[in-house]
Amino acid sequence: MSKQDEILGKHPAEHPCLGVWLDYEDKEGTDTSWIRVLSEKATFNQQINDWFANKLLEYHYLPRAISSVKIKLEKLGFPEFAVYYEQSRRTPHDTNV
Repeated sequence: MSKQDEILGKHPAEHPCLGVWLDYEDKEGTDTSWIRVLSEKATFNQQINDWFANKLLEYHYLPRAISSVKIKLEKLGFPEFAVYYEQSRRTPHDTNV
């Protein structure tokens, strides 16, 4: 088992999206640094893009926060902005919250 596997866990090579999309290489480390290089295996396709985008949103946003903003926009008479918000919100600056 590599040091990277101990720290990060095994790379999900068998995963239907990550395994198809990304390859990895564990580089030789130092006393303070262990590097896992990810590289794209195949052409980036829409299925992987959609899956990855949903996982990022699930990680960074609580479902009730998303729902709350959409409801407020719709109540204010801007249903099109609720759709726009759903498609364009950004990740928070501080992800350690």
